[in-house]
Amino acid sequence: MACTTEQFAIVMKGLRAMYPKFALDNVGMSVWYEALKDIEYETLSRAAFSFGKKSKFPPTIAELREESKNIQVEETMFRVIQRRKQEQPKLIGPSTTGQRFKDIFEYLSAEPGTFTQADVDEVIQRQAERLDKERRAP
Repeated sequence: MACTTEQFAIVMKGLRAMYPKFALDNVGMSVWYEALKDIEYETLSRAAFSFGKKSKFPPTIAELREESKNIQVEETMFRVIQRRKQEQPKLIGPSTTGQRFKDIFEYLSAEPGTFTQADVDEVIQRQAERLDKERRAP
């Protein structure tokens, strides 16, 4: 469901709290709302907060859209992993990491949506890096 104007205002207030010099006039708010209104409130809110933790400068519309897309991909990956665990728990074990990523890609390819091969590759790379760090941790 799209973000309402009230929900959008909450996200903008959050950005203003994180970036005190971030200000938009009425025209700016209208432009930002039109550019971001198709993103669900929860996703947009998480994207704004996530961006605020990483950057000392306020986001652009493009950066918020990109952060929202990353969140959507990660949520889809989580749902796929959870569904896979229910269907075949043994495929999620640490000894079959390569198979797990292959299975996730196959599920994402079958899922309706707008995920490209590059999106999937990027998330798989991040997941592989996380797993590698976990294995190296004492």
